Amino acid sequence: MQIIDWELSGVGDIFFELALIPFTNQFSETDEREWLKLYFGSIEEEAYRLLQEMKFVAMVREVAWGMFYSGLTKGEIHHDFDYYKFAESCVQRIEQGIYQL
Repeated sequence: MQIIDWELSGVGDIFFELALIPFTNQFSETDEREWLKLYFGSIEEEAYRLLQEMKFVAMVREVAWGMFYSGLTKGEIHHDFDYYKFAESCVQRIEQGIYQL
């Protein structure tokens, strides 16, 4: 059984949703290729390339999310997560070419 949550890309690019699980779980290249093979039934280099590009898009999304919540929670002392530092670490990873959390 395969379950994919299409909440964010139901009417958009399927690779965005397909990239989120490998992106957030730090799949290896082998795992990513297997992931695509499970979904499409075979693996093509174009699909792998698109997955890598969407991992970059996912990282940019994480930067925006972190910055938004940093502003939203500014001045609060009850949260235990530093959204600004999270966004900053994502920017650093983008600059280094690392598209994993």
